[in-house]
Amino acid sequence: ERLNGSWQIMKLDTATSIATWAEVAAHPHANLAAAWENVRALFTNFDAFLLWGQSNMAGWTDEDVADGYAHPEGVLQYDQTNSLVDATVPLKHFYRAHPEFSNHMGMDVQFSIDYLQKNPNTVLAFIPCADGGTGFAANQWGIGNPLYNDTITRVNQFFTDNPNYQLKGIIGSQGESDLNNAN
Repeated sequence: ERLNGSWQIMKLDTATSIATWAEVAAHPHANLAAAWENVRALFTNFDAFLLWGQSNMAGWTDEDVADGYAHPEGVLQYDQTNSLVDATVPLKHFYRAHPEFSNHMGMDVQFSIDYLQKNPNTVLAFIPCADGGTGFAANQWGIGNPLYNDTITRVNQFFTDNPNYQLKGIIGSQGESDLNNAN
């Protein structure tokens, strides 16, 4: 699939579709665009979820919990370069990177497992936009605030780059930064 000026092959999670794609792509006179549309037809849904909030959404936990946990095969994330890539644990949220939390995870792993069990033939993509230690009271997430504006810009770019996807939901986790704010 052509994305951001380069060809990228989306990882598919059925043996039939991978075999079909590989067989067609190996042919010297292959019409790759037509072949990709045939493979794409095997999947009925291209679903995207926006993930926003603070540390718990970004995967900053108190414990190293990610050992052995992974997203199901084929789950994607929209990374910092505006490319769809394999989802990692933790996801690469658009904002600050924290290497000390590299073995932690957010709620996206279990969500992706449950979602794909209930929605077979779906390609799932996350748009990760969380940033730890942020909040509404600090004028970061409200309408017109920097993180809100950045997230809206990022989501709009995702759907410009990936018009086959539909926004199926917004998952947020906001907490202690706004805990003592009466507003």
